[in-house]
Amino acid sequence: MITYHKQVSTIEVDVLVCGSGSAGVGAAIAAAKNGASTLVLEKNGYSGGIITAVHNPFFDGLVDLRTKEVICKGIAFDLYTRMGYARLTDTHMPDIHQTVDPELFKLTVDRMYKQYGVKVWYHSPVIDVVTEGSRIKAVLTANKGGVYAIVPKVVIDTTGDADVAAWGGAPFEISSTPQPMTLHFRIGNVQVTEDLDEKCGEVLKRHLTGDALRTYGGPWFFSLAPDEITINATRIIRPALDPEQKSMGETEGREDAWRMFELWKQELPEFKNAYFISSGPEIGVRETRRIVGDYTITLDDIIKCHTFDDAIVKGSWFVDIHPSDGSVGVHPHRNFVPVPYDIPYRTMIPQKLENVLVAGRCHSATREALGSTRVTITAMGMGEAAGIAARMAIQSGKPMQQIDVAKLQGILAIQEVQQKQAI
Repeated sequence: MITYHKQVSTIEVDVLVCGSGSAGVGAAIAAAKNGASTLVLEKNGYSGGIITAVHNPFFDGLVDLRTKEVICKGIAFDLYTRMGYARLTDTHMPDIHQTVDPELFKLTVDRMYKQYGVKVWYHSPVIDVVTEGSRIKAVLTANKGGVYAIVPKVVIDTTGDADVAAWGGAPFEISSTPQPMTLHFRIGNVQVTEDLDEKCGEVLKRHLTGDALRTYGGPWFFSLAPDEITINATRIIRPALDPEQKSMGETEGREDAWRMFELWKQELPEFKNAYFISSGPEIGVRETRRIVGDYTITLDDIIKCHTFDDAIVKGSWFVDIHPSDGSVGVHPHRNFVPVPYDIPYRTMIPQKLENVLVAGRCHSATREALGSTRVTITAMGMGEAAGIAARMAIQSGKPMQQIDVAKLQGILAIQEVQQKQAI
């Protein structure tokens, strides 16, 4: 007989948000802002997901790539202005890439959670779910306080991997060749020049052998300080849902990052006095499970800019699919610039579950469409809609499939206007 040292404690809440990445931040703030008692479970000690845990701090999807007009004007733009990068009255941005300070992002989200009454449990991963018919009855988490069963009225799955929906019995898809993972890394005391990325790519190409370097992408650089660079270049082709494989990917990423640093330091004068600051806290995952929802958005929807009566956010990013075939360098993805397109509410509704929504890169999309919809601010916009929808479902007593989407769209529009009027 097994003796357990800790009993399971039960906590009830209106809305449970599982994961505090971009989608989770939008969902939690929106749910609480609209009157729902809201708890967030997050495996890390801070919010942000790819922005903070992976050191990929871009607000991609914020603007129309063609005109640089701000198209995601809700919580995402509010957060962006609170960090001091714009004003709420701004309608256009100077660039398509909006880079933010990851530490400032963490702090700003914490402050917004406090302002709107969001309760957040950091260091609290989801470990299991309990289903009852077509409902998630409880979500289990474990942390320093023990094991807890959170009993929500609505669950918003923003884990990135659709853990809650999948474990609850919702159907999902996984590509046989998912996009590779990437471990970012930072180098300091670098003489940054306009052509530095090109020079670094030439060095990597010369040393591309099985022993020295297996593969790489880009390299792509960005800077948070004048004399340092953060590099997106490692390309880890392993299944991210397998714990052993993902762990091996983390170690391979660190090996490849250090090898790249050594090569650049040996061969490029710009790196003569450089030093390795850090690798990312965790490896970045682009693609795992995609739920099968009430609608699946396709590449054709994006290319032809199909309109949907239940649209809740605009997507705008390139169809950016990193190759898993061993090819190296910069992959083609900017030859098609999409017109901002509709993402339907139905892509967030997992089949076979009635009190669950999924937001972010695990929503219902084909692999090709996900190449565009997976980015940070598009995910945050999905999360915001999910948070409001959750509150509406609780108020009406209806399942997520039956809420009044026209009313949801109206609330999103009204709160955007109220946000501007608050300044």
